[in-house]
Amino acid sequence: MIRAEFYNSPSGEVLIKPDGEQVKVLTANDRDIVNDIITAMAEIWPDALNAIKEIYKKSAANKPYYNWLIATRFVRCNFGEYDTLKLDSDGLNWHLEEVRCPLRGLCRHEGVICKPKRTTVLSDREMQVARLVGTMKAEEIADKLCISICTVRNHIASIKSKLGLRRTGAIASYIMSLEH
Repeated sequence: MIRAEFYNSPSGEVLIKPDGEQVKVLTANDRDIVNDIITAMAEIWPDALNAIKEIYKKSAANKPYYNWLIATRFVRCNFGEYDTLKLDSDGLNWHLEEVRCPLRGLCRHEGVICKPKRTTVLSDREMQVARLVGTMKAEEIADKLCISICTVRNHIASIKSKLGLRRTGAIASYIMSLEH
């Protein structure tokens, strides 16, 4: 996952400042960044992803452009302010911002696309990782599930984010409460 700050330019472009790099306009050619945003949306804010896909469905035949439209719409609505204190994407988590919008309170997508609700549903793989967190180290989980240590850490971060947990140890408590 990228470490970056996103914001809207006065002319409506989405700008990105990757950590330690220069500011640039986010384009359809920035496929890795666009895919990071869409992957996060699918995992954390699936309702927002589905709503934006519906809006831009006429462009679906041109996949890079379609994905760019989806990513930039989500960024415009949720990461539009330049903030030097906290990155919008810190490599583990995404931090939504309150974006000034002339349609605030009037937009039918408020609470879906902008200010979206996080899903609390864990994927099958996240549940596998969650069940092992209390008894194994991350390296052991990676070996057991044949995934990278980075992927295990990403799953743990996603689980904590979805469940609103601060500590990894709380995942084991959550799983125990489900199974008893």
